[in-house]
Amino acid sequence: MVFDPRKLTVIEQNCVVDGDIECHALRLLGKINGNAIVDSFADIEENAEITGELKAGSVRIAMGAKVGKFSLINGRDGKAGR
Repeated sequence: MVFDPRKLTVIEQNCVVDGDIECHALRLLGKINGNAIVDSFADIEENAEITGELKAGSVRIAMGAKVGKFSLINGRDGKAGR
């Protein structure tokens, strides 16, 4: 999946999402109380938090960020890779 900046979901600092999200690309500065499935690229900034599982095509997790569980997705089928 190719990154498309027009489909970027941004969760700002001090914002909290209660529930699961699915999106094309994610930049997280706040908190997700749930799971995140990201087709393309996930950028998890310092002090951001995902309490559940993050599944993404590719990812950058900054030092100080918290992610409950993480796996890579192969293509569009949503299957976890290695």
